[in-house]
Amino acid sequence: LCSPAKHATVIAYKTDASGASVHTSTLFLRMEKMFGEATEIKKIEAFTPEAALALCVGESERAALCSLLGEEDRYEHFLHGKDIPICDTDCYIDKELADVIFRRNIHMSQTRFESYLQCPFAYYCKYLLELSDKGHADFNALDIGSLIHAVLENLFLALQEDGKTIKTVARELIPYYADKVCRAYIDEICPEEMKDSPRLLHLFDRLQRSATLISEELYDEFAQSEFTPAFFEFNIGKSGSPDPVAFELFDGTQMLFNGQIDRIDTYRHTDGKLYLRVVDYKTGKKSFSVDDIKKGKNLQMLLYLFSLWKSRNTSFKEQLGLDKEDEPMPAGVMYMMASVGDVELEAPMDEQAVRAEAKKKLSRSGLTLEDEEIVRALDKHLSGHYVPLKTDKNGSIKWDKSFASLERMGEIFHEMQDVVSEIGANMRRGKACAEPTKEKIGMGTVCDSCSFKPICRRK
Repeated sequence: LCSPAKHATVIAYKTDASGASVHTSTLFLRMEKMFGEATEIKKIEAFTPEAALALCVGESERAALCSLLGEEDRYEHFLHGKDIPICDTDCYIDKELADVIFRRNIHMSQTRFESYLQCPFAYYCKYLLELSDKGHADFNALDIGSLIHAVLENLFLALQEDGKTIKTVARELIPYYADKVCRAYIDEICPEEMKDSPRLLHLFDRLQRSATLISEELYDEFAQSEFTPAFFEFNIGKSGSPDPVAFELFDGTQMLFNGQIDRIDTYRHTDGKLYLRVVDYKTGKKSFSVDDIKKGKNLQMLLYLFSLWKSRNTSFKEQLGLDKEDEPMPAGVMYMMASVGDVELEAPMDEQAVRAEAKKKLSRSGLTLEDEEIVRALDKHLSGHYVPLKTDKNGSIKWDKSFASLERMGEIFHEMQDVVSEIGANMRRGKACAEPTKEKIGMGTVCDSCSFKPICRRK
């Protein structure tokens, strides 16, 4: 380094292995200042030893060195990686491996499907390579969502055990049942050594109050509704339940969506037919839009509804009280927000007023059949709280994108078929590119919170 025959090459890293910026070495800065005027200082990014080798030697020396190293097996991996660029978003696995991964048919959940839509590379890392961060024991958002789901499911079961339903129980007993199932679930999932944690005790207390408020909201909904909650945590694709919707792919294979429905409500129409509504509880921010279907988003509830609607499963029909030749009809799908959040007050209020404000946050979003009898059976007074709707000055329903006729629902299914078939074909062909969606996720992008940044090959 002190007396080079021709030239000296000094390399300074700009980032570490995770991509985070690092300070340039003081030695490098001094050399740049000392020799900058007399010598050309080349600032070239090199992220790997292989890339650094290419910068340090010329083509002839590089070829000779590679030939020498190629004589020993231990350098094979080194030589294999020398021509692979560090940044290359275009990535496919070969067809044979794709066939092994997906086999004959691709069984998919909505969570995995949307993960692939957000970024194929991250999907492969998470679900196929099963890479993950080193986690630590904590009560996170996923656990909170599971608790709310469990409370809402077990609330109905606890009522049944006592010979009651959500329509027959006295409203003043709802807090008792909500507290009972909430405590039982916390005792089941929380490790004994964490139960005395002040932080968790505060969190559990807040969750119990939220669970009571949500349970009261359900009571108020069914007190005015003619629909009846019939099934809870209902599995699609299991024995005795409807088969999942199957989408044909380009090579004759299929993509099938299995999953679990949080709740199914039923209603006997004056036309004599039985109508079904699919309900999904959400503790995060979620809204339904028909326009999202063409993007492959928000398919889950509609897929479940179509599975129920077109089911030929006689066991399921018997559970509904239908003859085998009868067909259940679709009433719609609905997200119910099951997260209260904070309530901001401009002036002091009593507890009842605060609870009323909190209930406004328990909104709903979905698609309902364009049928006034169905809408009034769900939202008796057309308040817009239990079914997203608007009325004109005469009190008539405005049939906007929140509603769809039976014919329109059939069209939506065909739109879903086109989208799923295209995305399923990409999976089957082995597409694993680092191509994240450009859509905002919350306040940022999918890349902002991605766990696979250190190994991502995107610039």
